[in-house]
Amino acid sequence: MKAEAGAAQEAAKNDGADFAASVKDRVFKEAEHGKETVSSGLEDFAAAIRKASEELGNRDQSMASTLVREVASGLERATGSIKGKSVQELTQSVTGFARRQPTAFLVGAALAGIALGRFARASGEGHGEATQPRGPSNQGAARSREPARSHSSWEEDGSAPFPSTSTST
Repeated sequence: MKAEAGAAQEAAKNDGADFAASVKDRVFKEAEHGKETVSSGLEDFAAAIRKASEELGNRDQSMASTLVREVASGLERATGSIKGKSVQELTQSVTGFARRQPTAFLVGAALAGIALGRFARASGEGHGEATQPRGPSNQGAARSREPARSHSSWEEDGSAPFPSTSTST
């Protein structure tokens, strides 16, 4: 009986180890796929930035063109770096940078988030998604689904937001 329990425990332990190994393998495969997707997106983004740089150069905006070209070159270098490393190497690299330069890491992460948000929003607009214009005239529209009420309708039902200052005789 004791031998059977030990064998069952050993079998369960082996099954658990096999399952963990298969999950780990699947996670790494998914991460590699994600890395390739990000790399491809960065390549496209860098190409778009480089094209913008060329257009600025054609419009006699040499200083802006040079700056934008440098940004594109940096993105191209980052893409090459991403493609040349495994997911584990990238994770170690990012972790090391975050420990050495925490402020630069946080600022970079914030800027990357803003850039990705703008890129995603711009991509969504190109695919027919409706967006509401931003501005002072539209700020309150999303907060309330009730139609706007006139001053006189508030007085009629007694729900005026402020006490009435008019005196009736």
